[in-house]
Amino acid sequence: NIIVTSDHHCCLADFGLAKAVMTCGLGSYGDSTKGSVCWLASELLQFDASSNWHYMTSRDIYAFGCTMVKIFMGQVPFLDIILDMSVVFAVLQNDHRPTRPSHVELLYGSI
Repeated sequence: NIIVTSDHHCCLADFGLAKAVMTCGLGSYGDSTKGSVCWLASELLQFDASSNWHYMTSRDIYAFGCTMVKIFMGQVPFLDIILDMSVVFAVLQNDHRPTRPSHVELLYGSI
């Protein structure tokens, strides 16, 4: 999501990326991360207990890059892959990344 403030500053936000925790008595359950899979850095797609869920600037930069590809190409990352779980598999098993614009050099000149 891109939010534009009243003084015309753009802010990136993803309200879909949050940790959902439901509490019942003294314990908790339903602890999982939600988000837009196509914009997540590969390490956030790993579903093991040792995953590092702490904030890292590099993850924001990856998401920003995917957003820029969306803006310049007019399509979401991994447009050729239909299911979210297929994106996860392609990234984790095959090291697949979103397609870069073929005219990327022209884009740099226009920024």
